[in-house]
Amino acid sequence: ANKVKTDGLHTKIEVARQMQVLQEVRGSFGHCQLIGGEVSLLEAEDHYEVLKIMKSFGRLPMSFSHGDFDYDYLKAIAVDPKTGKKRLDRMDWAVHFDKYMVGRSGAFRPESEMELVSFRKQFMDMVKKLRKDYGVSYYVAHNMTVQQGNLEEIPVVLEKCKHFGFRMFSFQPAAHVGNERRWSPHASQQDDYGECVWQQIEKGVGTRLPYDVFQIGDVRCNRTCWGAFVGNESDSVYVPFLMDDEVKDLAI
Repeated sequence: ANKVKTDGLHTKIEVARQMQVLQEVRGSFGHCQLIGGEVSLLEAEDHYEVLKIMKSFGRLPMSFSHGDFDYDYLKAIAVDPKTGKKRLDRMDWAVHFDKYMVGRSGAFRPESEMELVSFRKQFMDMVKKLRKDYGVSYYVAHNMTVQQGNLEEIPVVLEKCKHFGFRMFSFQPAAHVGNERRWSPHASQQDDYGECVWQQIEKGVGTRLPYDVFQIGDVRCNRTCWGAFVGNESDSVYVPFLMDDEVKDLAI
């Protein structure tokens, strides 16, 4: 993967080819992520043109990034440099933060998830500023890879970041393959298919989260609960939209 080109021309050609395949196999509409290791390695203009290509095939693109760039880069993607007006009505992002990522500007080797809270907020402040300045709406999903060393930090991430404006919190357990230190001292135990991670998410939001009302994919690697934080920032609680023990909800 490290040998794959990341220049604009190569990316545009290959993304167009992939979009053509998706259109032939899956139809002409659907969500799609732009993943290039780090999409901000693309020049802003190339980034915009790739999103434009994806949209031309009926896709709703989401850029996957570590969020390690500034407001000028974000603005350069969304705003036409000739007119100074927005050229994208909305930008979707999946931003990845966890303490095992090395090299982030200002947090080269963080020792805790708390150290990254300000960087999470900084990203959300940028997209909010873009909306305020140019009317570009946003959808941002928060991604975090979970290992034994940051498993119990999930609750504090949710507590500190729940009001930043993220539309989704996603926590991915590191696979029980390869480097056993990821799950030391529990690497020798049987994979619980994310149950330990789900328990920490429930602890973080302070309630039970039913994940089998609507099931997306295999429950061993996909659990989803739709809901919203309700109340004032200081005392809000997470309320699932549907409960698995409510007959009326299940009837939907």
